[in-house]
Amino acid sequence: MSDFFSRLTNDITVAFEKLGSDFNKATSASKRKETAGKTGIVSERETGWSSFPEYVIELGPKVRSINCERNSIASLPEDFGLKLTLVTKLSMGYNVLARLPDSLCLMTTLKSLRLEKNKVEHLPDTLGDLVRLEELVLRDNRIRVLPKSICGLKKLTRVDLSRNRLTCTETQDESGLANLAGCARLAELRVDGNVGIEALPNAWGQLTALVSVSAGETRVRTVPTEVFTGCVKLERVSLRCCPTDIDAIRATKGWDEFDARRIKGRDKQIHGGVMLGSLDDGLDKS
Repeated sequence: MSDFFSRLTNDITVAFEKLGSDFNKATSASKRKETAGKTGIVSERETGWSSFPEYVIELGPKVRSINCERNSIASLPEDFGLKLTLVTKLSMGYNVLARLPDSLCLMTTLKSLRLEKNKVEHLPDTLGDLVRLEELVLRDNRIRVLPKSICGLKKLTRVDLSRNRLTCTETQDESGLANLAGCARLAELRVDGNVGIEALPNAWGQLTALVSVSAGETRVRTVPTEVFTGCVKLERVSLRCCPTDIDAIRATKGWDEFDARRIKGRDKQIHGGVMLGSLDDGLDKS
């Protein structure tokens, strides 16, 4: 049932995005600019930009939402955050951004930051200044290290770091994944496809609001005791296509309590794989 609703939601989202793209293509640049000035909503998704639209900077504090997804934008202006001080949603996914200006972190009204499918290698050290941020989507980039300040994102509920270049072993957390433990409201955490991750940080056990964690297609074999015992709302764990030691996982302290929560709820199946602990199917034990 949960997969059905997940697919339905995704289909609806894709349909609306296509409508938006089709509308943008059928609307002149001057008309889109005029609309943005009146509504505060910048809609430049899939409109052929190779640089960030200058008119958006000119509108400054009038802007509330920016969608420039699916263009060929390689950089953001250095004064980006100085000018756009009241933006709550920034969507720059599917561009070719290689770096982010430090001024981005001055946009303290941001609630959603989507930068998926770019070429970002480094995050600003002051990322934690985005104190109102609730959603952070950075999947399919080239990020190796999370800044220490990310622990200051106390309102963050969803993080997607899938398919970057993050690394973590049982003895060394070179990417600073443990810094996420400070995000007290974090409910959904995804690190799929980071092949350098061999272990989940013990510090994630501090995430008492965490409901779902997904680390598929990594090299994780088991789940730390601290995660099972500390994440008291955890219901879903996906280790799809990992060299999982299912027997060791079931013998881990806190497994029984986690398994009871998993069984009790109705929405328990992880998208794309079988819920850990229900069946061995879908878990790569090789």
